[in-house]
Amino acid sequence: MRGTMIVAMLVAATPVAAADEAPPLAELFAPLAGQCWTAEFPGGKARDTHCYRLVEGGTAIEDRHIVTGGAEPYGGISLYRRNAADGTILYHYFAGDGGYSAGRALPVAGGFDFPDEEYVGPAGQAMAIRNRLRFVDDGYSAASEKREGEAWTPLFSMKFASVGPAPASGTIAFDHLRLSRAIVRDAPEAGGDVAAYVAIANVGAVPDRLLSARCTCAARVELHRVTRAEGRASMDDAWPLDLAPGARTEVKPGTPLHLMLMGVKAPLAAGGSVPLILQFERAGAVRVDFHIVADSAKGWEG
Repeated sequence: MRGTMIVAMLVAATPVAAADEAPPLAELFAPLAGQCWTAEFPGGKARDTHCYRLVEGGTAIEDRHIVTGGAEPYGGISLYRRNAADGTILYHYFAGDGGYSAGRALPVAGGFDFPDEEYVGPAGQAMAIRNRLRFVDDGYSAASEKREGEAWTPLFSMKFASVGPAPASGTIAFDHLRLSRAIVRDAPEAGGDVAAYVAIANVGAVPDRLLSARCTCAARVELHRVTRAEGRASMDDAWPLDLAPGARTEVKPGTPLHLMLMGVKAPLAAGGSVPLILQFERAGAVRVDFHIVADSAKGWEG
């Protein structure tokens, strides 16, 4: 990425244009699309990772972000598209906790402006905010403000740096970790125990550990290691799960390791999903949707 190229490209774009005259989204979002970007929140206790990709044949942009480092998970998805009537870029933000907002993205010299929008939180509380994104060096800065009466008050300002290509669809990227193949076996009835699996790649330079997992769908979630001796099998508690830097760790069907959802509270039907909260030593809590499959081996390979 080169800052001069980005500025030249975005200067030519007008904030509002007729749909047939406006530059394609792929062109406007080229500096972001296909990459993941990360930054620390002020105070350094949490980190935000955004991964941008073209979706729906290039007619929309997806920005999936995950905040790590906290005790509770947070993240969401923004989808950008053009309004065919007037060419404006519209976006909708869906937060993992039920929050929602919508607004416009205005291409300006060196970035985007996101003017007045109303964010509605999961409890229905509303907040008027505005944001801006500016390309700087080999990254970008993002700043957010909230309206208090007639005045605007800063919320945060962060500088994002690239952390590599956006992962393939189905892989979740956050901080130094990449999660994929998150599956759980279906359960025809409540009250039983079902196995779950996941692959975790640590692309960072330091180790991490998966400390625990929980799900509102079950009484508890355990990590089991199966050992066999003298023709008998036993399951031992395997927490924590070590995640070596530069390595991919697989909790995979057919291996000694599996997560076990103990005492599922309702039937789990294949084709759906259940959210598990995974607690990491360094990355903090992350919410991951585990897809429900009828066959663990086929679900893992599929």
